[in-house]
Amino acid sequence: MMESIFELKDASDINSALDSLPTAEPVKLYYHPGGVDAEQEVRGFSGVLVTGKNGYQNIVHCPTTRYQIVQHKEAFRPIIEGMVQAGVKDFKYTLLSNDKWAEINILVQEIGNDGVRIGFNVKNSFDGSSAIKYGFNMSQATSHLEIVGWRQVCSNGLKIRVPLREAEIITQEKVTKIRELLAERASIKHTETALVKIEAMQYIAEAMSLLRDPVEKIILKSQKWSILDRKHLEKLIKTHVGKRYAQKIMHRYDMDGDTSLWGLYNAITYIASHDELKPISRDNLIDKAATMLDKELFPKLKVV
Repeated sequence: MMESIFELKDASDINSALDSLPTAEPVKLYYHPGGVDAEQEVRGFSGVLVTGKNGYQNIVHCPTTRYQIVQHKEAFRPIIEGMVQAGVKDFKYTLLSNDKWAEINILVQEIGNDGVRIGFNVKNSFDGSSAIKYGFNMSQATSHLEIVGWRQVCSNGLKIRVPLREAEIITQEKVTKIRELLAERASIKHTETALVKIEAMQYIAEAMSLLRDPVEKIILKSQKWSILDRKHLEKLIKTHVGKRYAQKIMHRYDMDGDTSLWGLYNAITYIASHDELKPISRDNLIDKAATMLDKELFPKLKVV
């Protein structure tokens, strides 16, 4: 079995993991005017110099001087402190980073069926590609709530979208309660007090507990959803994934021997988690697996 890029770790290891993350600092930029040997400073802009493992350095962004760098460690620590202070101490996590960004998956609920843990994702970047994002962003118009997860059997990273308008999966009473909890505290700033962190994580942890049953129902429904034959399999892959990874996915699907939609979903997330893909390609493949699960399990009626 190929090694997964997702390594599940215990909460007790989190401090050393945060300390090892890349750091960034602003640096002045210079240019050489035509025919002039002396350097001239670029006004109004600075470089973001990132120092990674083994002292490797790279300028990843050239924003205006108003750009505020937030270190990964500073971005992630408040939510970790909030988890611990709120009494959620047995969580697991996976942590990925490069010189441009870092993301941590906090996995707080274990689902007995198929060894899946579910949680939420926190991201920070040095290259301006995204702002700090904590927990969930959820409005009244949202039809799905996306959560992250990890499958123990094959160390697969995954995403599952819980449809908030499917009565067979989740009651409206739960939907209302989850909306209320996540609306109470959508984010945590790294300058906020310990009390605020505790309250925020309590809201998120409670929302996750309400999502455990709906996710189990989605998994069970996908395990009962049979792929009829080879043509059916090829059509599903062509529709939801495309040709690029088709052969690898089919090979993995055949190896696992699970002919359900859940089996195909796991084959896709396996390739995303274990193959040598660029981060954007990995995320895109995991997103496609989540979309496939949602669209095939909960097809929308077409108006003729």
